[in-house]
Amino acid sequence: RRLTYHPNYVPTYEGFDKSKTNLYMEAVFSTDDGDKKVVLENNWDTKSTGITTNELADDIYSLSFYVDADNPVNYQKFGIDFLKPLVDLKNSKLLGIDNLKKIQEYIDKKENVILLSNHQSEVDPLMIPILSEDKYFSLTSDIISVAGERVILDPLAIPFSMGCSLLCIYSKRYIDLDITKKHQKQIHNKKVMSLMKTLLSEGGKVIYVAPSGGRDRKNKSGKIEIAPFDYKSLEMFYLMGKKAKRKTHFFPFTLATYEIMPPPEKIQIEMGEKRVVNRRAVFISFLNELDMENFPHSDEKDRIKRRKNRGVGGIQNLENKSRWFDTFSE
Repeated sequence: RRLTYHPNYVPTYEGFDKSKTNLYMEAVFSTDDGDKKVVLENNWDTKSTGITTNELADDIYSLSFYVDADNPVNYQKFGIDFLKPLVDLKNSKLLGIDNLKKIQEYIDKKENVILLSNHQSEVDPLMIPILSEDKYFSLTSDIISVAGERVILDPLAIPFSMGCSLLCIYSKRYIDLDITKKHQKQIHNKKVMSLMKTLLSEGGKVIYVAPSGGRDRKNKSGKIEIAPFDYKSLEMFYLMGKKAKRKTHFFPFTLATYEIMPPPEKIQIEMGEKRVVNRRAVFISFLNELDMENFPHSDEKDRIKRRKNRGVGGIQNLENKSRWFDTFSE
């Protein structure tokens, strides 16, 4: 959620003990040493930011999206202030400014934009405004991110999630973990999808979604691989955009943020993963708008097959475009 800036708020990092604060600062100032890193245990003291896990779960998780103009803590500013020193801005790159300009024009006309992207780091939503030029900070800081439930349940992630506009859903990977809550989770997901339709009908929204449903990881040879995209996810967002009262545009959006906060080597079901934080350059690119009406085999008469062709064609397009960051991830 986007919170109003409170001029008297000064971010503090009391949730880290002294040793972890020193390690964080070591990572911040390790500009020339690529091997230095800091491990942040999952013991963030949420009291230091004035919230508790239960409050967040009852607050944001149920509603998924809203603006709180009365909260005196600007969590977005907190997240940016905390993470920005970890970004090597001098060597970072923001590409596709012309497309970012076009996105701004669509938003000014109360049309919508859905960013279809890969996903590499937990802090991806905050990396976008950090790397944006001042001219586009307002646009990128208002992006709504589709996220899994873990970002609002993990104590270390909570304060950063409080600084983002989120639509939180249960992913397929975790929805069956507790069979007694499966139906409840499915109902929640339907409510979130309904809310997204409402937001798109209001218009002027930018929504960031990763069709893979998870973060990119390194393969056995140590090279970062783009997580496979789900064509059904792409088709679902296309249909939602078609049903909205406002026009919806689709842009491929790719990023290379892996080294800032790499995911665990393997997918971890249990809560409480360790965070390895490095100071690195970040690379982000806004690519050309996708044509969702003209795609390989778009002349297919069978509606179901045509929808699958659109999803598969769009995913292949996205996966090819997303490999631009291979140059930067070596």
